[in-house]
Amino acid sequence: MNNFENMATVRQLYDTEIKGDYIGPEGPFPLELNGNALSKPILWKMLQSNTSRSTIFTFYIPDNIDPLQIAISILDNSEWVLKLKIGLIIKSRLPGHDEVDLSDTVFTGRFILYIENRLRKIDFETLLLKAKSKEISLIIRDLDYLEKVVARNFPLAFISHDSRDKAEIAGELARLLIQNLCPVWYDEYSLSPGDNLRESIEKGIKECKKCILILTPNFLSNNGWTKKEFDSIFTRELVENNKLIIPIWAGVSKKEIFDYSPSLANTVGIKWDIGIQEVTRKIMKVLL
Repeated sequence: MNNFENMATVRQLYDTEIKGDYIGPEGPFPLELNGNALSKPILWKMLQSNTSRSTIFTFYIPDNIDPLQIAISILDNSEWVLKLKIGLIIKSRLPGHDEVDLSDTVFTGRFILYIENRLRKIDFETLLLKAKSKEISLIIRDLDYLEKVVARNFPLAFISHDSRDKAEIAGELARLLIQNLCPVWYDEYSLSPGDNLRESIEKGIKECKKCILILTPNFLSNNGWTKKEFDSIFTRELVENNKLIIPIWAGVSKKEIFDYSPSLANTVGIKWDIGIQEVTRKIMKVLL
């Protein structure tokens, strides 16, 4: 799970924000402005994931008197970056797994610019138009974004699920949300050895913006942890008088949901059978 505590610079965000199983080469970006080398080098990373078989590129632009022009130059020279992948073989060995070749991962079209300056609204619009002309999906992280991350300093959503649904539903959903830069509280990522399980879960439920319930036959029949989590989440809704729950319906009917909780049946849910990509998109629309 991303840890933004004590985040002071965009550079720290660049170094830590994208984790998971993303690996790949990195180095300085050979960029000049008006024929002159920059006093502070631009950095780049080519990040590839064995799980999603995808590639993204990230760039770090240090504090500079003209960050907009530098960002435009990076986009204008995007072909140089994309050529890095041609013929490059990257291999990874995860603990307990055989070596895997990442050379066939697919470029998502995504560039992420980390900029140690505060951009104006018109700067964002200029960069997004430039990126669109290059068929690049652009994400910009500047000082304004950093301040929001620091102010937030906790995941956007708590994922409540039955452990039997971890592999096929909850884990895949958590990974995809995090890969799309939407941090969530999920036990595999959010708990460290020695943590008090009850206190950590209660903290996640209290602090997260929303609570995602993975409603499956396993969840509805579980009278242990998931029932306690649901009771805590429902209590917070009542106390705050605020809609917190994002239900995911996976293999359950409205009657089964009603039998479990009549009020929950009256909350619009997201059906799992529309596909994990669409489920993720709908959740992110609520959270971001």
